[in-house]
Amino acid sequence: MNVQPSRWVLRGLIVCATIALVLGWFGLRSLGNRADWLAFYAAGNFLLDGRLEHIYDPAVIQAWQAPIIGDYITRYLYAPAYSILYIPLALFHFQVARYVWLLVGSGVGILAALISRRWSGLSFSISTLSLLAFAPFIFSLAVGQMSPITLLLFFLIAGQEWQERDGYLPGALAGLVLFKPQLLIPLVFFWLFRRRWRSLAGFIGMAVAIALISLLVNPKASLAFIEISFQFLELSSAATESGANASFFALSPWVWILVVVIILTILLLGWRRGVNRYTHAMLWLTPVLVTPYIATYDLLLLFLPVTFLVPLLKGDRLLQVGVVLLYITPILAIPFMTVRPVVLVGLLMFTVCAWRVWRGEPLPDISEISKDFA
Repeated sequence: MNVQPSRWVLRGLIVCATIALVLGWFGLRSLGNRADWLAFYAAGNFLLDGRLEHIYDPAVIQAWQAPIIGDYITRYLYAPAYSILYIPLALFHFQVARYVWLLVGSGVGILAALISRRWSGLSFSISTLSLLAFAPFIFSLAVGQMSPITLLLFFLIAGQEWQERDGYLPGALAGLVLFKPQLLIPLVFFWLFRRRWRSLAGFIGMAVAIALISLLVNPKASLAFIEISFQFLELSSAATESGANASFFALSPWVWILVVVIILTILLLGWRRGVNRYTHAMLWLTPVLVTPYIATYDLLLLFLPVTFLVPLLKGDRLLQVGVVLLYITPILAIPFMTVRPVVLVGLLMFTVCAWRVWRGEPLPDISEISKDFA
């Protein structure tokens, strides 16, 4: 299968990529070291210094970061086991480490784009261009978040699901994403519904492994992490009040519960009717739609369902509009200071896919698609 975008699509991707890269560069320059990556850099340093338990103390971490970013603070909220990943960063001066982390995020994102070729049918260059044109990717690089790594792990899981593999590997990969547990809600329900016991066992096994590694790394830090875990709801509420949370939970907890029940029900019923590209897209749209907390960089996950829909876009105007909006709304979110329209576009695409599944519309012969899809 070889999907070749039309010239207009290529031009649109180039324009979006140019705008996203320019905005990302300004974001990188304006934020400087005042970004999330500094929390990871601090975790690596605290681990090497043998005082990782203090990484969860706001006063201590702010004092440590003060020479770099002044009165600002970027808190570390992950389990102690993940601090091992940041040891290489701690070996560099913070100004060098900033760009090392930028290169790591870029490389990881491009690797995810490479994996997507298995089902998208796009060439490596077009896949990479499509990722660069998706503004949440550039934003996640600018703030130095873990989102590219999250994306890669989700792509690896998607590859296993695409091959209908019920093994320990998909679950173990999902367990590695426990630094973002809220994004795993639909996947766990999905595995329960489909009786993927091995995947669930792999997930539980990895969760136990992370807990044990955390204890071995620093028992006191593990206790401190457990204590701060009870503050996550409070931190989420603060983000909601400040407008940083774009999820449906931010509108109302009751609205969120209703949305979660409806979306998960439609997802599971859709998979019962059959397995195809629409149902795969629905599965990977769901994490962004049902999570109680989502920030701008988490919207990067919306790139995953698009890769499943690429061969189906030809002739499907609704999906074409959805994908166009999915690329444009994150860019417009910068001047309007809200990313909720992006989430609503994701909901629109989920609805369209569900409608296609429910009507039982025949899928096009994707093996013959070799020209444009727009």
